[in-house]
Amino acid sequence: MSDYQDDEPQGVVARAKNTALLPLRIAISKPAQRAYLTSVLFFSTCFLLLLVSIAAYLAFYWTYIPRIGFSRPIHLQFDSLESPPWGIANLAPELVSLQPYDVKIQIRLPRTKTNTEVGNFMVETVLYAPGDKGSVVDESKMPVVKSVDTNKVLASSRRSAILTYYSPVVDLARKATELHWLILGWRLEAETLEVPVFTGVSFAKGWRNVPDTMQIQVQSSARMQIYEASVVFKARFQGLRWVMYNHRLTSAFVFIGAFWGTEVLFTAICWAILSVWIFSGDDTAVKSEDADIRRIKAEDSEEEDPARLSDTERTYPTYSKGPAMRYNSPAIKKEETEPEPFPQLLTTALEADDEDESDDFFDSGLGTSLESTGNTSSKEALRKRKNKQSRT
Repeated sequence: MSDYQDDEPQGVVARAKNTALLPLRIAISKPAQRAYLTSVLFFSTCFLLLLVSIAAYLAFYWTYIPRIGFSRPIHLQFDSLESPPWGIANLAPELVSLQPYDVKIQIRLPRTKTNTEVGNFMVETVLYAPGDKGSVVDESKMPVVKSVDTNKVLASSRRSAILTYYSPVVDLARKATELHWLILGWRLEAETLEVPVFTGVSFAKGWRNVPDTMQIQVQSSARMQIYEASVVFKARFQGLRWVMYNHRLTSAFVFIGAFWGTEVLFTAICWAILSVWIFSGDDTAVKSEDADIRRIKAEDSEEEDPARLSDTERTYPTYSKGPAMRYNSPAIKKEETEPEPFPQLLTTALEADDEDESDDFFDSGLGTSLESTGNTSSKEALRKRKNKQSRT
């Protein structure tokens, strides 16, 4: 009774300990470790694919969206009184194909008497195909527009311009109000004209159809004075380019999500194919190994000598209060259940000899069995033989 009372608190403590350690055992079990490793690989792969998607979108944006606007200075050349001022600007590599552009020429002119008296003047602009920089101008003879191959010209235009007119009274009053700025040098008696030369001009697909050189000429009835000149290109985005440029965050979220989802989908498909291929190969190898092991065991069992096997009876203790486990040899069981063949043969032979004997001896055989014949048959046979010899 005391042992039972001592064992009961220990069992309660063991059960409480097992219950408390159950979450820890689940957390460090083999399936849990496999789940942790799979989760780490999954999230790290997703994060890496996200970085790749961001880099891919940035590269796509940089390649697909051109600069919204850029300008190039034009250094005008004044060679002779007979030739108008001209200049060349290099446009490469800012322009792209299939993209409309608005092009304008900015000319800064001083408000001299000659410029105001000229009135209207013309600005001629010509865009040339790549590789034609050397054929556009000839330094010995300016200008050489007539010598340029017209097949090389991708676009050309002529636009008029004029300085803003002020009457003498208004001009005098305007100068009087701005006299202090003019004296300090913060303003100049000059005006900047913006001359639109192209509106929505676009170029066919192919690098040979995108100009990289532009030439302008300022044509007037008299030689004009010009401070500086430049050309300004402004892209007119349409369709997808307009959406990506004007809604940058939304387009970035959509495109990065699309890139990332596609990468994750294809990665999952590839992983599933590799997993099926690898695990199927492992299962086949395991099955073949199991078949080999079973075959080897069968061969060993067939070749093993039965005489070497031990038929000794054994008794195994148990930890419970039940009876002990006992091993009985199959050979011993067979000897106990089957009768010996020799007594049976001996009995058959004696019965054959008894047919010639007299009927003085009678054995009913009552109360005998197959098991007892082996013990009494030999004695009865000897007794019968002695009686027969004494009669004779």
